[in-house]
Amino acid sequence: MGRIRKGANGGFSGKAGSVIGSNWRDIDYIRGLPKLSGKPASQRQLEQREKFKVAVNFLQQIKPVLNSGFRTQKVGRATGYNLGLQILLQEAVIGTYPTFEIDYSKVTLSKGGRGPALGPTISSPEPATIELTWASVPNKAIAQPDDVATIVLYSKEMNQFVISDTDVTRAEESWSVVMPGLFSATEIYGWIFFEDRDHKLVSNSAYAGSVVLL
Repeated sequence: MGRIRKGANGGFSGKAGSVIGSNWRDIDYIRGLPKLSGKPASQRQLEQREKFKVAVNFLQQIKPVLNSGFRTQKVGRATGYNLGLQILLQEAVIGTYPTFEIDYSKVTLSKGGRGPALGPTISSPEPATIELTWASVPNKAIAQPDDVATIVLYSKEMNQFVISDTDVTRAEESWSVVMPGLFSATEIYGWIFFEDRDHKLVSNSAYAGSVVLL
């Protein structure tokens, strides 16, 4: 792959003869056409493709969450989504080919030095309602009462996420939401992480467990 140094005509996109022009994160590249191979995929390749498929199917809906959650961990040009996907593949995709699944207790949505949520739990105290609670321990070195929480809920049966959209703080120690009717009687998984008010510091995400929605 070659990088294009922009001249008078700039970069190009698409196929031109034996090369393809493309742009990624404001950098123009050219690459050769892929070589076709009639060789069948190895067992390891098949396993990796299936794992990747499972991981992408789970994370692709929450790219903005991952880009926020891993903002302090970026390496080179890797995005937060790239890092989240890499960690998921390494730690949370379990099973044997061709049946892979996700261990939700090992899912990581953020990494950082901010203090994480302590003892988060998820419950369904009323019909159609999910509540997530946690403990708030003052520690000015790594946590502040006004740290903002990001709470992520997921239904495997619906393959749908619900993400907090209000500025709930660490000090409030609880958050609740009325779920859409289509989530009724499904198992809901929950995670939480915090950011400081300046959106510069992030905590590790914490798994809150799961509950069947009443």
